[in-house]
Amino acid sequence: MRKVLKGKNLIFLLLGGIFLIGFVKQEIALNDIKKDISTKKTELQQLKDKNKILEEKIKIANTDEYIETLARERLDMVKPGEEVIKDKKGDSNSKN
Repeated sequence: MRKVLKGKNLIFLLLGGIFLIGFVKQEIALNDIKKDISTKKTELQQLKDKNKILEEKIKIANTDEYIETLARERLDMVKPGEEVIKDKKGDSNSKN
């Protein structure tokens, strides 16, 4: 009878050890997942901030003033009635 109790205790001890190891592994995995979620939330916020900046740039780029500035600077366009004055370097500037 004494040997049977020792055998049962050994079985319970082994099962308890197996459950403990499984629990520890799950806790480690859970902590890794929490860290990953935190990192992803930070990345998401950074992307939202970047997206907001880009949306503001799009709004500015669609204004008539911005389009006019680009036309003057990159395409050397002038409004009717304006005169183009070139300096010695060959750059053109608009003058009313």
